[in-house]
Amino acid sequence: DLFQQIEIQAAAKMLIDVNNLSANDLNYIKVKLDKMLLSESYTELCYAVFTLESPPPIMGSAIAGPKFDFNGKKAQHISSIATDMPDYISINSFASDGKGYV
Repeated sequence: DLFQQIEIQAAAKMLIDVNNLSANDLNYIKVKLDKMLLSESYTELCYAVFTLESPPPIMGSAIAGPKFDFNGKKAQHISSIATDMPDYISINSFASDGKGYV
């Protein structure tokens, strides 16, 4: 019926808007990282590397904009404004030369 169609379209629009915000954020991050790579200047990048004695059983990569810290305290506000860029953290695990790295 008409009411259900309106609800479905509203939900679809919300998902599209959230997807567009995420794509915008990822594009911003990629451009920033590309500039660092091309200039070979990584001073704006904060990182920690953990070396494992053997390759991890599962390797992967992820990026997230956490809303809360490990203690459940609010870390940041994520808004729906395209120019309001949240802080992101990325995590990668991989193997090289028989060791693992996170």
